[in-house]
Amino acid sequence: MTVSRLAPYSSWDDLASFAAEEWTRFEQLVAPKAVSRLGLRYINKVVLPAGHLRLEDWFNTHSQMPEVLGQMSEFLSRAQIQHPKDPRLMALVTVGSTPNATPGHAFLMDIDVWTPALAQSSVSIWEVLPNLRVFKNDIFFGSITDRTLERIRTS
Repeated sequence: MTVSRLAPYSSWDDLASFAAEEWTRFEQLVAPKAVSRLGLRYINKVVLPAGHLRLEDWFNTHSQMPEVLGQMSEFLSRAQIQHPKDPRLMALVTVGSTPNATPGHAFLMDIDVWTPALAQSSVSIWEVLPNLRVFKNDIFFGSITDRTLERIRTS
């Protein structure tokens, strides 16, 4: 089962409540015996100012090219990581530049956090989802600089 939302977004509580209602319907129709993967995926677009950018000014995780090679025209980074305290929680983090029709540089930050199979239990799902959300937030806010966060908040 997948639940997706596009902008405009409401709150995590609204989304979790909607997902819980849909999960109850899904359980009644399908009666699943197990959950093979429980995950959250967030895709964020970050638009930065036009002109020459130093990725280290905007992202804490980035590739760095020697200046002698010139300016990067495109960027793509992908890493799979494991939660430092709970090895059952995994994340695939992809950050890349995108073509942008407006002035500036657009980057997509795709954060997919998950845990493998769970015994079928609605209680375990709703206990694990908040942990996945915290992990996703740790990744997002740990990957951007204060400068980027300020730009996001004021745009």
